[in-house]
Amino acid sequence: MISEFSNERVATRRPALRRLVRRATLALLPVALGAAFAHPALAQAGSTIDIIVGRVVATDSLPVAGARVEAVSVQTGLARRALTGRNGRYTIVFPDGGGVYRLTVLRIGYTPARAGIRRRPGTDRLIANLVLARAPVTLGTIIVHPGADSSSTRGLSGTGRTLSSAQVNRLPVNPGDLASMAGLAPGVVMTAATDSTSTSFSVAGQPPSQNTITVDGLAEGTGQIPRDAIRTTRVITNTYDVAKGKFLGGQIAATTRRGTNRFTGSMTLTARDPSLAATSAVSPAFSGAQRTRQISGGLGGPIIRNRLYGFGAFQMDLRSQPVASLLSADPTTLGRLGVSADSLARFLGSVSAAGLPVSPPGFPGTRHMNGGSALVRFDLQLNDANDLVVRGDWHDRQQTGARVEWHGLPQSEGQGSGRGAGVMVALTSQMGSFVNDARMYRAADFFDQSGYWTLPRG
Repeated sequence: MISEFSNERVATRRPALRRLVRRATLALLPVALGAAFAHPALAQAGSTIDIIVGRVVATDSLPVAGARVEAVSVQTGLARRALTGRNGRYTIVFPDGGGVYRLTVLRIGYTPARAGIRRRPGTDRLIANLVLARAPVTLGTIIVHPGADSSSTRGLSGTGRTLSSAQVNRLPVNPGDLASMAGLAPGVVMTAATDSTSTSFSVAGQPPSQNTITVDGLAEGTGQIPRDAIRTTRVITNTYDVAKGKFLGGQIAATTRRGTNRFTGSMTLTARDPSLAATSAVSPAFSGAQRTRQISGGLGGPIIRNRLYGFGAFQMDLRSQPVASLLSADPTTLGRLGVSADSLARFLGSVSAAGLPVSPPGFPGTRHMNGGSALVRFDLQLNDANDLVVRGDWHDRQQTGARVEWHGLPQSEGQGSGRGAGVMVALTSQMGSFVNDARMYRAADFFDQSGYWTLPRG
């Protein structure tokens, strides 16, 4: 009898044990996957995601359970909702919300409460505690200011400056070149671009190799994206936040635009003529003035309202300037370079005596630097707790008449071409009180150079 009773007891417990193990496995699987994929984005998780937390209580300080909290982004117009728990607390995860929100709290038997909140620079957590009144009293809008802190002063994670697209468009800079944006922050030393190198900057005496550029929280090697695709740019010159790292100099953190429930578009045309530049150089080739033509545009909107959104942007740059060499310098310019006219004549005679033409045919007298870039982004709201982002970018650049020094001859001229593309996939999930942000970016970049003339060996 004892043996039969034991066998029956074990048999009845095995199905329950299997169900318990199955439930524990399903519960731990998202956490394990989040830990596996979240590591690459830990350093920059707060750059594009806002976490709104707080507590809803009544006028007697007791928590209000079951209250419906709705957060609406002022910039995109999208909304996220959450219900308060038994302790009155709530959490709303808002990817790419813009940092400014309107909150509305509703509960049967209470007067609705509204508030406005704004994210402080250097943090991704917004705290909004609200009080509901039982009496039918109309509450006005409550605006929470972040104190004396501003975008150009010290923040919670470091020192730097945050620039919106509206601010940048009023300044004489190219927003698509993220490295050139660093010069707008104090304490940054810029290094101008040449015909073979891009713009770079130095912070705290560190070389440019110690700087990092991130787009949507992930490292971006080229830093070339369309100007109409940029939402905000933050230049960080000093950080003491352990969540941000991998740089000793400075960091440029940019976020891209996303589609919303409203169709929006923009078009920008920029032109610069060297005849309008004020310069003291006599020879036009040594003035440094460029003829610039730039056209860019962007368009975004809903593909499926309240669920799937799309945004795309492009940019084309056409730049040209005369090639500066010893052959294009006049006597005044030669004096500034420290070269006398008779020394130049003897040097050119030595070159001709060696059987080398001084000015070979087919060499362009104008340097052309053309480029283009494009970006496409899709945002899919799976539900109030899960968001999927897929972004693709492309860039191309062409150079002719490059790599000529002021003290050289056109024989050293060459041409170059480069191209690259990348794809980013991001998944933001809220699992109870845990927020997981998994991001992956894969890119490839190529650049080739060749000379117009191959000199013989020996």
